[in-house]
Amino acid sequence: MSRNKSGSVRTKDGKIYARVTYTDELGKIREVWRKAENRTEAKELIKQILHTLEDCGQKTIQAEYMTFKNLADYFIKTYLTPPEYINARKIAGLRSYKTVLFQVKRFNSLIARKFSRKIQKMKA
Repeated sequence: MSRNKSGSVRTKDGKIYARVTYTDELGKIREVWRKAENRTEAKELIKQILHTLEDCGQKTIQAEYMTFKNLADYFIKTYLTPPEYINARKIAGLRSYKTVLFQVKRFNSLIARKFSRKIQKMKA
């Protein structure tokens, strides 16, 4: 079942944006806006967004707007479990649970409100 997708270059408050509209799986019309330097870059952004929608689906687009706090909470609930031992043998969980939990909470205190798509790899 194909979803309606279209893109356009828009000017808003003197700035150029790439705008893509699509219909999600529930039938709701969604919009994605990306700021561009010029019209050519905006057209390229439209192609990239449409390509991402085709290949990865709308969850990838929605995940870009997830904050680090939301991502960290999901990680803690889903993947970060304390270790379970039976007869001195670990059968489940993460051995370094406390270390990873401390690191996630530390990053959360620093960059909790940043969108996940804005966080880039730090240079050493």
